[in-house]
Amino acid sequence: MPTEALFQKAARITERIRRYNAGKAAARTLHERVPGRRIVTVCEAVHRFFVENPREPEAPVLLIEGDVVVDGVLDGAWLDRQLSGLPRNRRPRGAIIAGDLAVGDAIVDDDALELAVLGNLACEYLHSERGRIEVRGHARVAHGIHGGRDGGFLRIRGRLDCPYLVAGDHDMPRSAAGDFIRIEAGDDDAREDVAIDDRRGGGRGWDGRHPAEPAACLPPAALDGNGRFSAERFFRIVRRGENPFAAGRQGRPALTLVA
Repeated sequence: MPTEALFQKAARITERIRRYNAGKAAARTLHERVPGRRIVTVCEAVHRFFVENPREPEAPVLLIEGDVVVDGVLDGAWLDRQLSGLPRNRRPRGAIIAGDLAVGDAIVDDDALELAVLGNLACEYLHSERGRIEVRGHARVAHGIHGGRDGGFLRIRGRLDCPYLVAGDHDMPRSAAGDFIRIEAGDDDAREDVAIDDRRGGGRGWDGRHPAEPAACLPPAALDGNGRFSAERFFRIVRRGENPFAAGRQGRPALTLVA
């Protein structure tokens, strides 16, 4: 991917995110909505909804039947709040949403989150790590997706609209519709080198990288204290509506695109 083309694409993506952020700021606050909830076994969920093969067939799972709106972050704490008042002997392993899911902020896999969305998904940011997240319909992730360590997965069966895909050693989408940029960050939390790609259907890991002219393109704000790439810092820039690749034009070398 030529360096100039990368900068042009990043500029288009940044403008898109700025428009999204401005529209959200002008809109009214989301009203949280969680319809009927009940506890079922994973085995029952598999037979009824054909979700992914269970780790524990008799384990309990939270079933939410209908469209769900979350005003804020969906994480392990949100899941615990949905269990209030429901009879249970064990903490459910996760949740199945038999409808669409709209999240006002982020979905964060902070405790091996198990989540199946049978309809469409909309959120700002998605962090997937050791959990198992499946979306049967389309997904629109306004700011980006970060897949951390190996051990879990993120699977989206429909169309994915997402500007930035930052992949560690993780089973997750490697391409999206429209303008997107993918960063392969390897199996470490931070790396001195990254591979950058924008091909649809790009493969998993460094073997799927797109040969690119070596170029310095990421700003110091996207690096950790040791000068290595940090997905967390990168997305702080993105989510503010700033261009994470703009520094490359100003001759301030940070990282090299791996050829």
